[in-house]
Amino acid sequence: MILLSLLLSMQVDPATQKPLAGPPLPNNLTEVRLNECLDLSVKDPKSGIVAANEWKIDGGGFFADHCLGFAYSVDFRFEAAMDAFDSAAQAANLAKDNRAARFWLQAANAAIAAQKPAQAIGYVDSALASGTLEGEQLGEAYLDKARAMVALKLEEKAGTELLLAQKFAPQDPLVWLLSATLNRRLGKTDQARANIDVAARLAPKDPSIALEQGNIEIVDGNYAEAEAHWHNALAIKSDGRVAETVRALLKQLEDNIVEDTNITEGNEQAAQR
Repeated sequence: MILLSLLLSMQVDPATQKPLAGPPLPNNLTEVRLNECLDLSVKDPKSGIVAANEWKIDGGGFFADHCLGFAYSVDFRFEAAMDAFDSAAQAANLAKDNRAARFWLQAANAAIAAQKPAQAIGYVDSALASGTLEGEQLGEAYLDKARAMVALKLEEKAGTELLLAQKFAPQDPLVWLLSATLNRRLGKTDQARANIDVAARLAPKDPSIALEQGNIEIVDGNYAEAEAHWHNALAIKSDGRVAETVRALLKQLEDNIVEDTNITEGNEQAAQR
């Protein structure tokens, strides 16, 4: 999920890793070079890193840093990506360019992937302080801040951020899934059920949501319902980390050793896709 969130924050299609349409860029050679740099980074991230650094030397500014952060991310070098996106954000901010907030959110996602949640919160706060985020993008900022707070064991504060994410990004199933997971961990199973129901309506074919539905049923001792949800997760997608987690839980259920402590981290681990 971390890489998926990072790619989405960079306006990239997670299925093809092709850049999606984002805010309009200058219709000039800068735009052409940026697109070429991003395309190269998808095909060969190491070559993309070289190209972006050469562009920086040529005076590419925050456009070059943007591509550099993207290339590092595709190459799974998240700390380097974090620094590059932060550099892009600061340069854009000095230029009074509204893309600064987007770059800071990309830095935050890279920081989460690099297991540096405190820095991620700082980047999100910088993005929020810019005053340029609105709508769904504002909701995604609160979601990212909540994810970082969970990593820092600040669950109650994370809950507050998730309420804001629900307000501004109500159509994002991940907001509701993570809200359900957090509320289950906090023992608020009624709220967790309400959250996961929304997530399931928004994304009925997401195996992570089916996994969490089963996790919530286990907490309440509803083993048959949990088993049904977990089998549904496998029916949706039979391979990957979610499937591995589900199979382990079903084996535990079969052996009558499932406990809530066994599944508390299950959905979060499975979500690191």
